[in-house]
Amino acid sequence: MKPMFQKYFHETVLPPLINCLHDPIPRVHAHAAAAITNFVEGMSSIILKPYLTSLLTQFYEMIRNGISIVKENAISALAATAESAKEEFRFYYKNFIALLFNILKTHNSNEYRYFYFFYFDEFFETN
Repeated sequence: MKPMFQKYFHETVLPPLINCLHDPIPRVHAHAAAAITNFVEGMSSIILKPYLTSLLTQFYEMIRNGISIVKENAISALAATAESAKEEFRFYYKNFIALLFNILKTHNSNEYRYFYFFYFDEFFETN
């Protein structure tokens, strides 16, 4: 995403996407998280900061309680957000790392094999 687009349209784009993270339909959560991933990649941490708590709170719940497609997209969005937030993410890191390790311990069925290798690698690569 172009930095100028993010700079001028973050107030128009992010609030509706964050609202979609509260939708009762899981597929809407997943698509909103994917759109957030694309929007925040390369975004300035200064622009992202006002949205950080709201985004990360929702990603936490999505990872903790969502179905697999929701978890996958939430972890991708988390990785992109953490990378763009830079130092601001350090306040949230401890909670997320505990959650992610818990997923590694408890979600060991075949449907999560791809999930582990792709998404966890993506998250740990950014931090």
